[in-house]
Amino acid sequence: MVMEVEMKEFQMHKDWTNRQINSMITYLRVKKIAEIQYIEIHGNVMEHWETGEYTLYDYMSNSRLLLSQVISVAIEKGWKEDWVV
Repeated sequence: MVMEVEMKEFQMHKDWTNRQINSMITYLRVKKIAEIQYIEIHGNVMEHWETGEYTLYDYMSNSRLLLSQVISVAIEKGWKEDWVV
């Protein structure tokens, strides 16, 4: 349980790069876990991005997701920075 809490804190506090986030989205798509697309947000996009409130849409589950949710799912399902197709 302690490891789960530490992992969740790591996921939320790490500064993820666009490359890593795109890698996570690709990983989820290749593994047929999710099919995610960015949704346009009106207003200050960087503010939403930095707070993890950037909205994404998963076509497989027909649901909107926060960036933090996508990161959590990708890591829980086995995403690693050095994964290859």
